[in-house]
Amino acid sequence: MTHRIISKFLLVFIIAGMTSVATAEIAKPETFNIKSYGAIGDGVAVNTEAIQKTIDACHAAGGGVVRVPVGDFVIGTIQLKSNIALSLDYGASLLGSQEMKDYPTDQLRPAREGNSECLLYAEDATNIRLEGLGVIDGRGTSKAFPRRSGPGGRDNRPRLIRFENCENLTFSGLTYKRPAFWGLHLIDCKNIHFDAVTVRFRNNNYNNGGLDIDGCENVLIENCDISAGDDAICLKSSKKTCRNIVVRGCRPDSNTAALKFGTSSRGGFIDVRVTNCYFHDCPMGAIKLLSVDGGRLENVDISRVAMEDVGNPIFLRLGGRGKTYGEGAATVGTLKNIRICDVVAKLTIEDRAKTVEAEGARTHNFSIKEMHLADESVIGIGA
Repeated sequence: MTHRIISKFLLVFIIAGMTSVATAEIAKPETFNIKSYGAIGDGVAVNTEAIQKTIDACHAAGGGVVRVPVGDFVIGTIQLKSNIALSLDYGASLLGSQEMKDYPTDQLRPAREGNSECLLYAEDATNIRLEGLGVIDGRGTSKAFPRRSGPGGRDNRPRLIRFENCENLTFSGLTYKRPAFWGLHLIDCKNIHFDAVTVRFRNNNYNNGGLDIDGCENVLIENCDISAGDDAICLKSSKKTCRNIVVRGCRPDSNTAALKFGTSSRGGFIDVRVTNCYFHDCPMGAIKLLSVDGGRLENVDISRVAMEDVGNPIFLRLGGRGKTYGEGAATVGTLKNIRICDVVAKLTIEDRAKTVEAEGARTHNFSIKEMHLADESVIGIGA
């Protein structure tokens, strides 16, 4: 009897404990609806001020969810802040204004590369999440934003997203469309997760790269469907090293390259793994690994990649173009521990099967194995 009483007591205690834990886990953060701050989703009214007020209120309260309900909300530059989830309902769209006056730069850090204008901006922030089933559409067509149409012929086309020196970033489930310039550009950020993101930038405007990851650490890109005018997944290192990057389960296509390291490559690329991806419709090439600004390209593992309708499946270049980004002297970097295996490629231009260019014999432990081209041949290179 005593044993049964103790057993029942323990069972009740365990259930009560589980209930309290579950309640804590599902406790909802405070939600701030942009309509409560005056946003109008009619596709005409400009809601920059209303949505910025919503974000500022959420931030002042210690963080929470900024909810974008069903509707078409036109905005100019919005600055995101720490501890905020920007959550778009299904049927909700943030639409970039097509008026340059809605993209001021006086409150933004000057861009390291390219122009500073952007739609969504953050600097020195932590714990930002972009989520939901909605759409962020820059509406950056070449007609609305022609190149070099700014004062004095300056190219002031806004990019879709520019986050600098931020940590703990999550991009989940949204669809991103039509930037006027670069797409999702992250500079010197840490702890980044892209999951189930859809990108639709192709044949819209010039320089419409997909994910531009510059000098970032601890990045996971998975289950993403990326269609880009410029490079779909592009790692850059204008100053800091791109380090500890994983790309898996993605389906990129591009007018230029599905996966590219560089051209900005001063800081180098170390510890990168790409696996189980499908690269398609890339007439100018699928994989391009470049170190031309003195950085180390090291510990790179690319495997289980299927390619269809690509030009040059793999292009590697080690060289020196003399760009220093204001730091030190121009040098030639190194390629070390590069492994590419289990690649199946259907080519559109078969005489560009593979190219490797290197200056100064600075390559170590480089191999391509089990590469199957359209004619069923196998090419292997070991170094």
